[in-house]
Formats: sequence, C-alpha cells, structure tokens
Amino acid sequence: METDPHPSSKARTAIVWLFNNFERILVASFLSLFSIVLILQVFMRFVLRMPLPWPEEFSRYLLIWTAFVGSSLAVKESRFINIDILPTMSRGWFTHALRWTMHIGFMAFCMVSTYFSIDFIHRVANSGQVSPAMGIPMWIVYSAAPIGLTLATLRTIETLITGADLKAGHFEDKS
Repeated sequence: METDPHPSSKARTAIVWLFNNFERILVASFLSLFSIVLILQVFMRFVLRMPLPWPEEFSRYLLIWTAFVGSSLAVKESRFINIDILPTMSRGWFTHALRWTMHIGFMAFCMVSTYFSIDFIHRVANSGQVSPAMGIPMWIVYSAAPIGLTLATLRTIETLITGADLKAGHFEDKS
C-alpha cells in the first residue's frame, strides 16, 4: 500500500478548485433551488389548490442573492456589461492606464457600497425586522449586498493581478 508523500496536495487542489468555482457553485445552487421552489408552488397552487405562503418571498430573496453573488462571478469571468469604446480605440500605455483606472474605480464603488450596506444591515438588525411570510430576519436578506460586493472586490483584485480580463480579450494591446 503506497501513501501519498504529499497528503496536503489533494487538500490544496480541492481548495484551489473551490476558490475558482465558489461563485459558480453558489449561483447554480441558488438557481436550482429557485426553480424547485417555484415548481413546487405551481404544483401546490394549480394541482392541489393549496398554495404555500412562502415560495414567492423565498424566491424573491434568493434572486437577490443570486444577483449579488452573480456579479462577482461576472467580474471573475470578465462578463459584466461594459461600454468598451475607449478600450477598443486606445493603444499602448493608455490601454493599461485605462484598465487600472476602470478596475480601481469599480473597486472603490464596491467598497463604498459595502460600507454603507453594512451600516444599513446594522440598523435593520437592531430594528428586529422580519420577512412577512417566512419570518426570517431581514438582515440576512440584506447581507447579500455586502457579501456580493466584497466578493466582487476580491475578484477585481484577482483580475488585476492575474490579467484575466486581458486573457478574455478585453483591453487588447494593439500597439
């Protein structure tokens, strides 16, 4: 029986895989759960004629979480909506300066939005507000914003370091 001389290599590989696919796993899970819950509600409402009170609310909140975590995935894969007339027309050093300016501006937006959303969540948590149908604390729902924006900030830093946006064909150097 042979043992792996580097047992941590499998753990390291698993961690790297999870890091690379974290948002994709979350978004796929959220959308799958979203679909299952809505199908359940359609069945309950139109077949059994006994609609459940919580699926619409649950689906709405899950869609919010999907959007914020999905924004981080869009940053990671360079698939966010953008206007690329300047990067398309620029050449040389200006392309790189523009790339850095755009990413740093987006990171600043994410960080400022995260700061204010955390403040808002504290106020909601202190108010004790709960959702009407499910009775869950609303701060959990609103936590999608700072979590998604923080993930987007981290993925933007990763993009700047690795040049993933360059590999995706954005900010091509035409000089």
